[in-house]
Amino acid sequence: MIRSLINKTMKGLIAISALSLFAVGCKKDTSLPERIEVTPAALVFHSTSGDVQNFSIKGYSSKKFNRLRISTKRKNGFSTTIKDSSFAGRENFSLLWEYQIENASEDYEVLVYFTLSDESGRDFTTDRLIKVTVTDPALSEYSGIKMFSRWSGQADALYLADLSVRIAALTSIDKLDIHDDSTQIGLDSLLGRTWVSPAGGRMMRFNLFNYAEATVNSLSGAISSGTFTDRIEDIKAGDIILYTRSDDSLKVNAVIRVLGVIDNAGAKNDYYDISVKKKP
Repeated sequence: MIRSLINKTMKGLIAISALSLFAVGCKKDTSLPERIEVTPAALVFHSTSGDVQNFSIKGYSSKKFNRLRISTKRKNGFSTTIKDSSFAGRENFSLLWEYQIENASEDYEVLVYFTLSDESGRDFTTDRLIKVTVTDPALSEYSGIKMFSRWSGQADALYLADLSVRIAALTSIDKLDIHDDSTQIGLDSLLGRTWVSPAGGRMMRFNLFNYAEATVNSLSGAISSGTFTDRIEDIKAGDIILYTRSDDSLKVNAVIRVLGVIDNAGAKNDYYDISVKKKP
């Protein structure tokens, strides 16, 4: 009887052990390293402005992923979040993401940061450094320029080489790229809304020109195909005016956007509020 009891006990232990082994075998395999993977795998690579770069983003975790963040940062610049998505938790994450390389006025480097977060609050991060070659440089913008009326006694002309506003009566002609011409209305409180170029530059109103995305090539192309004059009349807010000057001492191509034509009472505070895009 004792022998029979021992046999039954041993059989019970063997059954329990078998069930335990089966349970262990059915547990989720968590031996794979938890991580984020991004391809291209190279940490540093080259690209060209305007190109579309494809990134394959994958994540592995014992917890479910529920958020993806992507940000960029240029040297001496601020970080900019360009994607921040929350989603229903998933154990294995996979996404093909397209990123268009931005244009700039010169070659630059940009860091792209990738962060996957899981439901436990853990972040998995990696980054890629892209060295960008700029093939058609964007024009640099200069704003906050005020050019006053000729009758104001203030700076009534603009020298585009250094973007300085000047009093025409005290400045040599070769530095008067653009000058307010209110003489046709006489000594009056009204603003003439007319520009001339004593320095010999040429101008053209071209309001369909894409000022926001102006580049070296887009401006030179518009200039080469346009009809220019040394005088622009009836200037109003919203006008886009192309300027070109080429002589033995100076070559300047610029695009000017008129933000406002301010015609206050009297002439002292009459001015044009403008911004300029040109090569640095």
